[in-house]
Amino acid sequence: MIRTVIIEDETLIRKSLSKLVSESSLGFDVIGEGANGVEGFDLVKSAHPDLLITDIKMPQMNGLDLIKNIKSLGIHCEFIILSGYGDFSFAQEAIHYGVSDYLLKPIRPEQLRQTLHKVKLEVEKHQIDVSEYSEWLLYSTEEAHWPRRKRRSGHCFPDQVGICDPCQQ
Repeated sequence: MIRTVIIEDETLIRKSLSKLVSESSLGFDVIGEGANGVEGFDLVKSAHPDLLITDIKMPQMNGLDLIKNIKSLGIHCEFIILSGYGDFSFAQEAIHYGVSDYLLKPIRPEQLRQTLHKVKLEVEKHQIDVSEYSEWLLYSTEEAHWPRRKRRSGHCFPDQVGICDPCQQ
């Protein structure tokens, strides 16, 4: 399941989005909702979702500042921005922060579904990358311990450069 947080100050829109995302059949799970950027920031810090869907204009902290603050913590998350404004400067700043999509309200269900599908592919790609990196780390850690095992056992490993004294005989 793709863990999702929705931050939207308009209750009706927030609840509708939550329902659309949860029922999308794409494997999204809405794990939290908030009405402003401060609530969103706290939710993301504690829940570490895979996706944040946020309005751009909200009280206390806008969506762009929310994304900027989340990124400053080093939390990896995909972002979808919702806006009632077609202002190019907002879209330009959103692109700067690497958002997955910038959707104008009112949002059509098919448009949201297409965006969710795109996000799902990105999240799955990131999960594969993290998994491969974890395997590499495990392999690297095991290799780092080989010299210690050699000293304890008194024997070389076949791919090791040079041969120890006991193996030369």
